[in-house]
Amino acid sequence: MEINRRHFVGGAATAALAGCGSTQVAQAPAAPAATRSTPSQPMQRRLTYATIGSDAGWGLGLRTANGVLDVAAAERALRLGAPTTMDAVVRQDGDLAALARLAAMTGADAARFVVPESAVRFGPVMPAPPKIMCIGLNYRAHVAEANQQIPTTPIFFNSSTRR
Repeated sequence: MEINRRHFVGGAATAALAGCGSTQVAQAPAAPAATRSTPSQPMQRRLTYATIGSDAGWGLGLRTANGVLDVAAAERALRLGAPTTMDAVVRQDGDLAALARLAAMTGADAARFVVPESAVRFGPVMPAPPKIMCIGLNYRAHVAEANQQIPTTPIFFNSSTRR
């Protein structure tokens, strides 16, 4: 199968990019049936996910009109079964529909878990990815420096983050 930009950007790489501060995930890739811990759930659309830092460590944040909802703090208080990390969202651990319920909260219920966006400490989308996908020879100066021909298709390679 030929991998084009649209396929790459819309696929698993969107959720697995490790260097970004936030991402909007429209659809997570389905894990093989043998490794999935819970039945497949539809991703919650129109939510913008981020990894945010707190005194408790890295957790999941949802962008709302009033700021960033600290999902981990809300889940500790409300116990809705929502995933509390980006890794858990991608693995579909927890009730993904609970994320939409949390994002829809209003008034005082929501205010105690919302942090102004200017005060949020954003982290990497995936704080501990098992693998990072890279694209080699992705700009002309690098191709010239490597004394190579311009590739006709992207050159993918992975880099393990586990040591």
